[in-house]
Amino acid sequence: MIRSGRVMLRVVLHALVATLLIILAVAILQMALSDLRERSRAALALDELADRLSAPLEQALQEGSASRIREVLDAGITVPGVVFLRLTGPDAALWTRGTDPINRPLVRRAYPLHGDAPATVPVGLLTIGRAPEPDRLFSAPNVVRQIGVLLLPMLALWAVLILVVDRVLGRPLRQITGFAEGPWLREESGGATRRAARAIPDEFDRMAQVMDRARHLLDRADRERRRLLASLADLNKTLSDANQDQADFVYAVSHDLRAPTKTARMLLEQFREVAEAGLDKEAASILEDLDRSNARLGHLVEDLILYSRSIGKEVEKTDIKLDDLVHDVIRDLTSAIRDARAEVITRDLPVVHGAPVQIRAVLKSLLSNAIKFHDPSRGAMVEIWGGASSVEGLVQFSIRDNGIGIDPQHQERIFDLFTRLNGSDEDIGSGMGLSMCQRIVTEHGGRIEVISKPDAGSTFTAILPGRAQSSASGVHGVGGHGSRVLRLGLNTPPDGEWAIAARAFADELREASNGDLDVMVLPGRRLSKPDEILQQVQDGTLDMAVIPAAELANLVPEMGALFAPYLADDFAHAGRILRSEAARSLLSALEGQIDVIGAGFCLGGFRQIAVRGDLSAKRDLAGMKMRIPPVVPLLDFYEFLGVEPVPVPLQHSYQAFVSGRVDGMDMDGELLCKMGYLDHVDTVLWSNHIMFPGVGLVSKRVWRDVGESQRRLIGDLMAKHLDSTVETNAAEEIRHFEAIVAAGKVVREVGPEFFGETIEAWNRVWLHRTTTLGVLRELANDLRQ
Repeated sequence: MIRSGRVMLRVVLHALVATLLIILAVAILQMALSDLRERSRAALALDELADRLSAPLEQALQEGSASRIREVLDAGITVPGVVFLRLTGPDAALWTRGTDPINRPLVRRAYPLHGDAPATVPVGLLTIGRAPEPDRLFSAPNVVRQIGVLLLPMLALWAVLILVVDRVLGRPLRQITGFAEGPWLREESGGATRRAARAIPDEFDRMAQVMDRARHLLDRADRERRRLLASLADLNKTLSDANQDQADFVYAVSHDLRAPTKTARMLLEQFREVAEAGLDKEAASILEDLDRSNARLGHLVEDLILYSRSIGKEVEKTDIKLDDLVHDVIRDLTSAIRDARAEVITRDLPVVHGAPVQIRAVLKSLLSNAIKFHDPSRGAMVEIWGGASSVEGLVQFSIRDNGIGIDPQHQERIFDLFTRLNGSDEDIGSGMGLSMCQRIVTEHGGRIEVISKPDAGSTFTAILPGRAQSSASGVHGVGGHGSRVLRLGLNTPPDGEWAIAARAFADELREASNGDLDVMVLPGRRLSKPDEILQQVQDGTLDMAVIPAAELANLVPEMGALFAPYLADDFAHAGRILRSEAARSLLSALEGQIDVIGAGFCLGGFRQIAVRGDLSAKRDLAGMKMRIPPVVPLLDFYEFLGVEPVPVPLQHSYQAFVSGRVDGMDMDGELLCKMGYLDHVDTVLWSNHIMFPGVGLVSKRVWRDVGESQRRLIGDLMAKHLDSTVETNAAEEIRHFEAIVAAGKVVREVGPEFFGETIEAWNRVWLHRTTTLGVLRELANDLRQ
């Protein structure tokens, strides 16, 4: 019995410990489930709110109705728990409601808005922020409550166990002790125990059978998967063979058509020589039309042959010096260049990695078009240059002409097969050249782009894989042996004032550092996105950059003070403001808030208002649909004016203005003059209402890697050369104003009085958003001369 008592005691203790652990586990599980339910309820509330807001917001985005967008957001922000709503439309247009707390976390979710567009082409992005529920899992009140709830039942359970232990456990233990020495386990004994023991192997057999069936099903599924993969490979091969058969067929037919077209041309020449004297005027005209049609057919046959050779061919790729290849193409086109009185200039061409025959075809097609579509009243001027792309590992080359240009509304069609925008008989193009160029460049892993406007020429840019050791690469600064080469990205073209200042900075930095530091200036495409450049500086892909400060104003509210209406009177006054300690303090804040180093300010210009029709008073702006840069301070300014902002990307703004989707635009004089808007603008409000500065940035990785003296050198020289854009752009602005006046447009020069209380309304809002605005206003008054 003593042994039985000990056994009983051990069982009781083990039972008590097990019970305690189970109760604690249940308590923790209950708290976790409660917390999970609360979080799920909060997430479900966000999804339900997004469902309610999506349809009206999608419709408002497609209609371009900012007032309707604001109404929907105002309704959404009233939902309990929701503290922040942000809608990002096309071209990163922003509408926000509520406050996005910086130092407090949110339950934040983003919902793409699509409307009638395909699911892969969102028209906007709705972001909802909700204050998170407090952590319920291990909060002190919750733990105390749970322990209190469970402790009393636990004590009661212990008392019950102690009272009934002998009745409940003692008797069974004594019986087990007695039976342990009994004959019930002997083989001759019968009973349920023997039957249960014999049944155990049967259960294991059945489990093994089930596992065998499961393994069989898995094997069959794997065989089916392999069969489908093999079938897919066969289909891909069939499709590839079909494409190749099609290309071979086109090539064969085109090749066979060569002989008849050449024969027809020869017969026409012979007929003209024999019968020319006896032909009347009408017959001679018919013969000329026949000759022209046959020539067009010949060009079509040749282009078909080239096009068929670009389909599905596995060609050997190698490094190609574009310098040599371009000069070969120029020699081939000597006759056409002479007939067009063309001048072809080449410079700084990179090395690309590709198929020489195909890249040659692209160069020949683009150069031929540049020569062919020239203005007959003047000789053709063609420039060919290259450079590094904004994407690492890619290079680009551009071909710019001074020809007849392409209307923006047709620029998306020119790469379609058999598209000929000029349908006159004098144009003997087949409509296949640009389609072939796009196919070749795409199959090389690149892309081809065009910038053009009527009567002002075109620039075609092909972006292709390249090598780092390209010949000058169109990149300013090549770096000597042992020098550190820093990559500086821009979103402006190579001939822009910011790019010119960047190259001057690179030259002086190389000289001042005795060659230890060099800069590769990577000018962007005309409409590159500054947010992508900023991201590359933040993650260290780019070492430095110069981007519009507007991109930073959307991320750092303090930077919005620079966009205060009529903060600066003119370029000289703006320059003094940007050189001040107050402005420099904004640059210092960038490191802590967006993880980059601010090095200096440059200046692009002042904002003007261009509209269709008359604009003589502030009331004329009410209800007008305008394309406005997606910068929060500018959007607020126009909201107080009663203007309806339309979220149109800058590259599509010309077509939107011409088609009447927008009535006007907020932009500087350079864009008005260089992008063809003056052909459709009636009135320009020359208001200079907001300056538009840029910011020089340096990656924090560079700042960590260089010494203190080199940091000071980089910062001082970048600030110096960026500051030089104030004077250069001031001179350019005068020329832009004169060009607008010379174009016969109505130009109304207005000041702050035109906008009246709108400026004060803007100030009241932004004085609460930024502490810098009041300082800059006082400073601007002190700096007026």
